Amino acid sequence: MGHIENEKDFRIFMELNGPKGYASRSNYISWLNFIAESGFSIDSMLSDNATILDFLKASENKRSKYKSKAAYSDFGSALKKYREFLNMDFVSLLSDLEDVDQNQLSETEKRELRKARIGQGKYRRNLVALWGKCSVTQFSIREFLVASHILPWRNSSNYQRLDKYNGLLLLPTYDKLFDKGYISFDNSGNIITSSRLTEREYLQLGIKKTDKIFKIYKENIQYLEEHRSIFKDILEK
Repeated sequence: MGHIENEKDFRIFMELNGPKGYASRSNYISWLNFIAESGFSIDSMLSDNATILDFLKASENKRSKYKSKAAYSDFGSALKKYREFLNMDFVSLLSDLEDVDQNQLSETEKRELRKARIGQGKYRRNLVALWGKCSVTQFSIREFLVASHILPWRNSSNYQRLDKYNGLLLLPTYDKLFDKGYISFDNSGNIITSSRLTEREYLQLGIKKTDKIFKIYKENIQYLEEHRSIFKDILEK
């Protein structure tokens, strides 16, 4: 019998982050269960898509369903969504969302805060309108960009959590390092890196010492200063 690790949390993740509709989300679970029943672990050790799909294609004659080109596309979509779930610190996310629910706010305000926490909704649209592309690399395919808070969510007021100037559009690697304090930026936008990683490791991650936020708004500066202060111990080591 197949098994999806943290299936309950993954279902909550999909409710917040698509696909829309209960039936569609159930299909994702069915596709992942089928992959699990085929011998692949649906967990933090998830195999790469090519390995999984190649195996399913090779064993196609041994099954009676999921043989069409559309089926393989569906498998790919489900695997992609589960990887998004793995890449997000979902335990922390759930805690933050519960905190939103406890606020004395209207349902509309709570809804926007929930969406902002997962980098969606009006907050993301505002960042896209402000930056248009990755704030550092200027990579412009928006589906690959993360709506990243400068001042971390846990340190922000509800106003700051929705403030477009408290945000950068970043490629995932930059977002992850920025979120954990391994990189920051000075008031001119120049990158600051922690010595906890070597220069070679930064290069392997695609981070260059010449990186710079391509445009600094005056409203960004206070948020950047607070980010550097919060992660001072990491940045100075």
